[in-house]
Amino acid sequence: MPNLKTLELEEVSLPEGFFLALKIPASEARLESIKHYGGLDISAAASEEYAKSICTMPNLKTLELGEVNLPEGFFLALKTSASEARLESIKHSGGLDISAAASEAYAKSICTMPNLKTLELQNVNIDDGFFLALKTSASEARLESIKHSGRLDISAAASEAYAKSICTMPNLKTLQLREVSLPEGFFLALKTSASEARVS
Repeated sequence: MPNLKTLELEEVSLPEGFFLALKIPASEARLESIKHYGGLDISAAASEEYAKSICTMPNLKTLELGEVNLPEGFFLALKTSASEARLESIKHSGGLDISAAASEAYAKSICTMPNLKTLELQNVNIDDGFFLALKTSASEARLESIKHSGRLDISAAASEAYAKSICTMPNLKTLQLREVSLPEGFFLALKTSASEARVS
């Protein structure tokens, strides 16, 4: 479809064939926005193709995932193709239950995407590995804005890594934390690294 710019899928149960076929014409798609809410139960192989398709679409700027239960393969494949993605904004709300390895891959993907400026996490329960990996790759991130609200249960070490990541990101100008329960280590680490932060 030459003029299709927005695709919104809500509580739609799609066969795996949809995602496997999506990969083939992805580079020809004119989509600028994908909004996917609920209703996803696919294999690792299909989720990997979904991730690759997202990164291959030349005009895709916005990705919204809400209460979508994605296999770990999605995040591992996302990491592999992240540098090709044109995404400028990712909004992720709820429904994320993945291993440390997949969480680390997700964090590295976010930091590798060359055009990603906005990251919004809403009620997303992420493994400590996400924040530890974020710290490692933070200096490469192009993020200008992080919005984080609700439901965060991480260790002191992970919260310290999060604070240091925020201060290390070279382009980060806006940070919004709403109803996020953070250990004391976050604030102590923030104090230590605050002079490096670009947040205004």
